[in-house]
This record gives sequence, structure tokens and C-alpha cells, in this order.
Amino acid sequence: MNVSENRPALHTALRLPADATLEVEGEDIVAAVHESLAQMERLVCRLHAGQWRGATGKPIRHVVNLGVGGSDLGPLMVTHALADFRPKDIHPVEVHFASTMDGSQLADYLSRLNPETTIFVLSSKSFTTIDTLSNANTAREWLLSRLTQHGATPISAELVVRQHFIGVSASPEKMTDWGIAEDHQLTFWEWVGGRYSLWGTIGLPIALVVGMANFREFLAGAHSMDRHFAEAEMAENLPVLLALAGIWNVNFLDIRAHSILPYDGRLEYFAAYLEQLEMESNGKSVTRQGQPVNYSTCPVLWGSLAPMRSTRSTSCCTRALSRWCATLSRRSSAMTRWKTRIPAVTLKPSTVWHWPTALLSPGY
Repeated sequence: MNVSENRPALHTALRLPADATLEVEGEDIVAAVHESLAQMERLVCRLHAGQWRGATGKPIRHVVNLGVGGSDLGPLMVTHALADFRPKDIHPVEVHFASTMDGSQLADYLSRLNPETTIFVLSSKSFTTIDTLSNANTAREWLLSRLTQHGATPISAELVVRQHFIGVSASPEKMTDWGIAEDHQLTFWEWVGGRYSLWGTIGLPIALVVGMANFREFLAGAHSMDRHFAEAEMAENLPVLLALAGIWNVNFLDIRAHSILPYDGRLEYFAAYLEQLEMESNGKSVTRQGQPVNYSTCPVLWGSLAPMRSTRSTSCCTRALSRWCATLSRRSSAMTRWKTRIPAVTLKPSTVWHWPTALLSPGY
């Protein structure tokens, strides 16, 4: 699938059930996926039971995820969206996110959190991301400056790093070099694109918020959609219908922007997540054969929480809609010409393949 980097795109394998099989270069990767989930569950259970203790012996209360892009946006979006699914009767653990390299987010947390009860999750596929490592070094210096001289007995720097850092990466050797203990490392693979990585161990913050049982339900729901995409007829295939609507809007109606305006506050970060997911996946300028495309591959996505009962916002939307309708009216003759040469969107299999099939990907 990923011909430019000569690697598979198999994020759907992260959602396969344990009894499935899928071989990549002679290895059944399903077993490895579920072993990584089992390791993640062990860490989650320790934290939820209050058994994970910092270097001074106090149970951990705060987890700060350090990551950028897919290592930040996906978990950030889901932890807010599913916050109502927090398990009851567990040791309370609060999850926070810091991604900016300027340090403003992290500085705010460090001014408020207790180093004795705080751990950091370093989430980076390559474990070379400058932003993440810069924040990780700042966090390490903060912990060492406050904990190694704590109390009458000095605490070793090795113990502080061991008890206050978890690593999530496709490069275990780099995690080890940085100082993260082997049993505090979670791995995933090069065939997982960053924007899809929340379905694997990058989803550790999600599991900490909703619990591992709910996280597995989350994976099962995604797998059911994977099966629907692979098995449903084109006329009833939801990802295909969504892709075709997008192609129609951007290429034939010339609508170059797609606004995401959720009204539920729990979806505060949904638009930001979709911006990366769709524009990075579909916003291509060349075909798989390396030839420049002569059609639009993706609109510009943007958006935020939609204000409710806002006269000003309603007025703006009304004016925008009016301009859009006027544009469509001016193009009515062109639309007539399009209809004569483009098959009606009846979604029969014989019709679908007249569209740019590069956009009909499982991850859409």
C-alpha cells in the first residue's frame, strides 16, 4: 500500500481479534500485536491498582503524555470523547498531554504537579522526534532536581528514570539508550502510520482513562467497521459512500474546504484529529506511479467546537451558505454538462471504479 516508503500500511491489524492470523514476511503479526496489548494491560492495571509507585514510594496520580502528531492528537481526541467511560473503583489517575516544543504546555504542568506522583509517557514512533525528546529531557531534569535529594537518603537518578518514565515506540533500542527500563517499554511497528497509531500501544492514555476492557471494546468496534468495508456491497459501504461524497464535492462541485463543527464538547479535539488523518492520508499531489494528479485529492479540513445559540455564528453560516448556493446556481449549466458525461452516482460496482480509486483506502 505505501509504495513511496516500500512498506505495508497495516494499522487494521492492530484491531484484529486474537484468533485471527495475518502473516507479514513470514511472521504472524497478530500474536505480536496481542502481546503488546497484554504488556500495556499490565502497566494499566498497576496504575489503576495504585501499585505503581514513584521513586519516593508514593502511588502515581498523574500521567503526562509527551508526543506530537499521531502520538498526541489521536489519544487526546479519544480520551476527551470517551471521558464518561472511566471505570469506577480504581486508584485515580489523571492523564495530561504536552506536545509543543516551546515548553509552555509542559511548564504549566510542572508548576502544578507533584514530581513524587507523576510519570511521563514518551510516545514517538522513531524515538528521534525533537519536540518529544526536548520535552522528555526537560521532564527528566525536573524530576532529578527534585527527587534525587529528597529526604535524608539520596535517591539514584537511575531509580527516578525507571519509576517515572514509560516509552512507546517502534525503536526499542533507542528507548533503552535513553534509559527507559525494558519492562516499561511498549512497542509497535513500522507498518503502523502515526495517524492511525492510537489503535495500538500509543493508545496507552486512552486505556488509562477508559480502562483496558473498554479499550478492547474500542478495538472491536473498529474491527467491525474494517469488516464492513471489506465485505459490504458498494451501494451500502459506508467508507465508500463517504469517499465518493468527498470526491464529488471537491472535484465536481469545487468545494475546496470541509468544516468539522461538532456540537458536543466531548468532541473538542475531533476536528484537529481529522485534519491530520484525512489531509495527510489523501492530500497527495502525485499518483502511486509518481505522476502529477490532474484532480483534487482532498479538501482543506478545519473546524472546532460549534457555538450554540450564537446569532453571530448563525449569521456567518447563513451568509456562507448563501454564497455557496449562488455559486452552485452560476454553475448550473456546467452541472448539466457534467451529468451528461459522468455516470449518475447510483453506486453500482461498474460505476465506482470510474472515480479516482486512490482515495478509497481502508483508513479513510
